[in-house]
Amino acid sequence: MTHLHRPMRPLSASGALLLVLLTLWHHDAAAATPPALPVGGVVKSGAAQIGQSGGQMNIKQSSQNLALNWQSFDIGAGASVRFEQPSTASIALNRILGPDASRIFGQLSANGQVFLTNPNGILFGPTAQVNVGGLIASSNTLSDADFQAGRYRFGDTGRRAAVTNRGKLAAADGGYIALLGTEVRNEGSVAARGGEVLLAAGGVITVSLGNGSLIGYNIDRGAARALVDNQRLLNADGGTVTLAAAALPGLLARAVVNNDGVIEARTIDHQAGVIRLTADPWGGALKLGGSLDASAPHGGPGGTVTTSAANLSIAATARVSTAAADGRTGTWTLAQPGDLRIAAAGGNVAAGALAASLNTTNVTIETGGAWPGRGDIALQGALAWSAPTTLALRAGRDITVDAGLSNNAGASVLLRADDNGLGLGTVRFGARGKLALGGGGRADLYYNPLRYAAPTDFSAAVSGPATAWMLVNNVRQLQAMNTNLAGDYALGRDIDAGATRGWNGGAGFAPVGSGVVAAYTGQFDGLNHSISNLWIRRPDTDLVGLFGSANNRLVNLRLAGGDITGRDVVGALVGLNRAQVGNVHSSANVSGVGQVGGLIGEHGGTLSDASSAGSVSATDAASGRMTGGLVGRLMGGSIAASHSSARVSGYNAVGGLVGYIDRGAVSDAWSGGAVSGTYNVGGLVGVAADGYIELHHVHSTATVNGTSAVGGLVGQYTYGTIHDAYFSGNVSSTGAGAVGGLVGYNGQGRLDRTYSLGNVAGLGADGVAGGLVGYSGGAITNSYSKANVSGRTAASGGLVGDNDGSVATSYSSGKVGAGPGSGGLVGRGDAAGVVDSYWDVSGSGLRVSAGGKGLQSAQMTRKANFTGFDFSTIWRIDEGRGTPQLR
Repeated sequence: MTHLHRPMRPLSASGALLLVLLTLWHHDAAAATPPALPVGGVVKSGAAQIGQSGGQMNIKQSSQNLALNWQSFDIGAGASVRFEQPSTASIALNRILGPDASRIFGQLSANGQVFLTNPNGILFGPTAQVNVGGLIASSNTLSDADFQAGRYRFGDTGRRAAVTNRGKLAAADGGYIALLGTEVRNEGSVAARGGEVLLAAGGVITVSLGNGSLIGYNIDRGAARALVDNQRLLNADGGTVTLAAAALPGLLARAVVNNDGVIEARTIDHQAGVIRLTADPWGGALKLGGSLDASAPHGGPGGTVTTSAANLSIAATARVSTAAADGRTGTWTLAQPGDLRIAAAGGNVAAGALAASLNTTNVTIETGGAWPGRGDIALQGALAWSAPTTLALRAGRDITVDAGLSNNAGASVLLRADDNGLGLGTVRFGARGKLALGGGGRADLYYNPLRYAAPTDFSAAVSGPATAWMLVNNVRQLQAMNTNLAGDYALGRDIDAGATRGWNGGAGFAPVGSGVVAAYTGQFDGLNHSISNLWIRRPDTDLVGLFGSANNRLVNLRLAGGDITGRDVVGALVGLNRAQVGNVHSSANVSGVGQVGGLIGEHGGTLSDASSAGSVSATDAASGRMTGGLVGRLMGGSIAASHSSARVSGYNAVGGLVGYIDRGAVSDAWSGGAVSGTYNVGGLVGVAADGYIELHHVHSTATVNGTSAVGGLVGQYTYGTIHDAYFSGNVSSTGAGAVGGLVGYNGQGRLDRTYSLGNVAGLGADGVAGGLVGYSGGAITNSYSKANVSGRTAASGGLVGDNDGSVATSYSSGKVGAGPGSGGLVGRGDAAGVVDSYWDVSGSGLRVSAGGKGLQSAQMTRKANFTGFDFSTIWRIDEGRGTPQLR
């Protein structure tokens, strides 16, 4: 029987005879003789009825899970076995105890999941047709105890038997087909649209299931000669196809994954497919000569393909595609821990196959990870392709380019030496090595130089836009960036900077770029690594941070913990910034006297995707100024898609995100920490003044406390526009100034499409308090407040405490503390300036207001009562149930 599983090898005499007998049986058996069916079925656990009529067997399963023991489980050509199960999540385990392999040449169907385990092997013949919700066919065994406990651990039997498919195996949409054993072969077709196809070889294999789907697997123990081989077709469009083999430890143990067929996992309904071919990273070989297709021919993104093993062999005939007709092209990743050669012939990767595949997929080749200090990549075969894709070579140590590498279609090339960040590895170009990119493409080279002050010049070998990044792998090298302030640097690994606490007599790290004239002008890319425990203690020094002053680009970095102290213009990342900053996050503690920010002291560049989560303080309680959770002072720059949860304290111009804005824009930003100060304190911004300033798509959930001009979003707002903004925290003022749920003091600014849901407390006897704005001299439109306003102020309003500006198409519904200057909508001001605006009389507890129209709570839920409101484009209402909401 063993030879039936190896059609590519010559049959022995006994195997040939058996094949002849099976063929004769199939064609010449008398019509009256029923086809072969399973024999000796006994219910081990669960409940089922087994019925047979001629060549048809029906197993009606009445329990959710069922375990059956059989003496044999064959299905002859023309015969059928049908499992009727309670649901798609039901499982029927069929354990074959007899001495023979299972031969399935007929039909096997089920509306749920079927397990077949036979230590003598399983063969699906050329005429086999399987249609199930899910199928596991394994030459390993599953114990009753594990099955009953929901642990699907298929253990080693000590025998070497194959699971072979030559027929058609199909799972329901979202279902799975899993062939498991020490030797697994596919010479037919296997399909699981939107689901999982798994061919895994090992001694012990565990699968995880959920609601009729395969959600994971693990090869717990390998096998001495594990083999997975695909010669025909595996398909899981919109799903995942995995071929995996693991070997036992030992010099003679081998695990092989071979694909000479076609594997498809194409994108459907914008769900990208995944193809994974993995052999043991210590003793496994992966041979690829067929095609892997994770493309998106009908829309959506391309999928991902992974091929990894201790020894890769990518033949010239191999083709890989993750191309997307109208979306993002996917990536093919090749991983091998040892040295790897790309050559026209004789290498690990055929240059012709790689070049052809680059026309339809991005490619990443990795040799780092499992073998520290090894993993050279040698490019010895020419690569030329004509698509705007990316080729990334990531070597554990050196990259040597000794052949031409060219593209004129806008492709990108990344050459990364020392991918483990060990300080060992560089990029070299041999006599024939050339890198030429055109059409808008670019190259990035990462290497370890001999000295930062003397970078390697690659211009003789590289043409087209390129950046040569010097790797920074430890804290001493981080400090050495000061030796070349124009250098381009990249972090090679996470760096613990805790040693800086003892540097320079306790002053710690010396900021890179110490002033406006001596600013850092190069590019710094953290490559998503972290610098932890950075220590700077320089209370008499201005321009303090990891960078004192920077003018170019700082990206992709996390500052974890640490303590940074300076005098003026202080930030964890940079003191004075005129650079592009993006994807930078800090949890460091930062302190100074003026222009102090959790990330940046003074910012005049662009900032996006940034955050701060430490504590930020102005240490001089009498004069500390411009203190912000993310930025101390914004001066002509921009902030987008950023946030702060830092604890912020200062004296004047204190903000949860920004202390003081001269001019600029803040968008898609929020704050949520505790913010405290004396003057001009805001949950998001302390002071926004001295130029046109725009805040949009912003909000705050901060707890804000101050004395004068205190706002849940902005303390003092002079001129500009706040729109699409809200506050939902708590804000209070103990002084005589203005306090508001959104803005404390609004000079001439415009508020449009804003609201407040928090609590506003004005505790100063001479102050003013408003659910949205304390004092307003500007314009408020399309806004509302549900905040509760309390205290003993001179004027309190559900929307505005003291109004010298205009209010239109707005309302309030929160409780307002009663007092001589209290109003349901507006506490005091000129009623003529309030148009088409309303307040909830019963909700506020007040029947009076300096402007607006009072409505009862039930009236506040009716569209007809809100004259002037645009319910088509600005407002919406759940008629009869809730008050108007902004769209």
